[in-house]
Amino acid sequence: MGIVISAFLYGRSDGRQDAEAVQAKSNARARTQSKEVENEINGLDDRAAGDRLDKWMRDSKR
Repeated sequence: MGIVISAFLYGRSDGRQDAEAVQAKSNARARTQSKEVENEINGLDDRAAGDRLDKWMRDSKR
């Protein structure tokens, strides 16, 4: 019985580590994508930034 419980707990621990690794990869991708967008926006002049923001505004030109 002890062997079964030990194997079960080991499997849960291993699964948790796998899930944490997947989450860490996902977080790294999100940070990279966020930085790319931030760099792109920072490279725009005021007019271009305003034009890009118009599509997100509710009171945009109709």
